Amino acid sequence: MSVELLAGTGEAEQRAVPDPATVLELSVDLARARTALRATAGPAEPGGRTVLDEHFVVGADGGHEPRWLDLADVLYASRPRTQEAAVAWLRTIAARHGSCRIAVAPLHGGGSAVLDPEKGHVAVLPVAAPGRQWLLASCLLGWLTAGGTLQELSGARLTCR
Repeated sequence: MSVELLAGTGEAEQRAVPDPATVLELSVDLARARTALRATAGPAEPGGRTVLDEHFVVGADGGHEPRWLDLADVLYASRPRTQEAAVAWLRTIAARHGSCRIAVAPLHGGGSAVLDPEKGHVAVLPVAAPGRQWLLASCLLGWLTAGGTLQELSGARLTCR
């Protein structure tokens, strides 16, 4: 996976999303600014883009071999959970797999629970991407890589496309 920072709202709107199954754009609207991130399956392509991160993503509740989970930067759940169950799952899965830089689980009723294992912070965000949870998780890692925090995201308006 690769995540790039789009230069601003105009760039995000002008550039067509090539394949919704393999690309997701996340807009983060804060009181002070709007940021757009694009996660794409595969390595970053050249072309003057601001690439924030390239990483390895694994669905952690999908029966993958343990070695893949141990190597993953991003772990995500594909099935929704209650908030309490999601937070417990996030903490357990991240503790088992030390290379995890972010873990994300969708919630019943909408939204996502997100864990930043480095800081130990968990946030419940009002955004989910059913069927594309892995792309959302990549965008969220891009946000952290760029210096953002989960606390900022908790107070932001988040939009996926």
